[in-house]
Amino acid sequence: MIAEDNKAGRLLAAKLFDKAGCDVKVVRNGKLAVEETEKRDYDFVFLDIRMPVMGGIDAAKAIRNLEKDTGNRKTIVAMTAEDLSSDREIYFSAGMDDCIIKPIDQTSVNGILEKYGASTATDRAAEKPELNLKSKLDWNKILSRAADDPSILKEVIDVFLQDYPSMLDDLQKAVTDKNAEEIEKRAHKLKGAVAIFEHKESYENAFELEKLGRSKNLESVDAIYERLRKSLDYLRDNLIDRSHKSLSEQIK
Repeated sequence: MIAEDNKAGRLLAAKLFDKAGCDVKVVRNGKLAVEETEKRDYDFVFLDIRMPVMGGIDAAKAIRNLEKDTGNRKTIVAMTAEDLSSDREIYFSAGMDDCIIKPIDQTSVNGILEKYGASTATDRAAEKPELNLKSKLDWNKILSRAADDPSILKEVIDVFLQDYPSMLDDLQKAVTDKNAEEIEKRAHKLKGAVAIFEHKESYENAFELEKLGRSKNLESVDAIYERLRKSLDYLRDNLIDRSHKSLSEQIK
């Protein structure tokens, strides 16, 4: 089971785990993940750390409490775009077994499954995914995150193009209201969405807004939001162009 609040992230994760030969259930927050574990005995539970309603850490604690009655221990894996060096012990203390960096790709999915003894549809070595953010979109790298399947990538692009305007509107409202908590939350969500496409400016501007929201230092949020909006315009135009073309012919 996978709990991920970002729609494009849910789609990508479902496709990657399906290609690995898994029977996948995807939910949008930690509360639903906990409820699902009461209905069905899952081998793996992958939890995004920061989700609305209930985040991954609280969900992991709740699942471990439920297991005291059932005795069936699941493998719980954190999925995070944050630096693991400072938070790994927090995840382990919550009862998680491991963690992987977002955006995930086929190699990281297969690697974590094989690490804990699950068979996969393909035989790939486990590698830590690297976030290679470039000003120009590296379509070969982006395609690799979609299991080298152009049809999956097109679906992910289409979902992102549908969803990101509302995410940006929510962030703009938070910036206008100077609501630090909402700025941090909305920027974090956008950061996770654009990381799939490895666009440096969009990712870094969203990350900067997230940090400003966390620190409650909002002096420069308007200027950085404007930079983010412009960088997302560039990303949107490139994704629309690519979505209207045959990815298999365009990527070499």
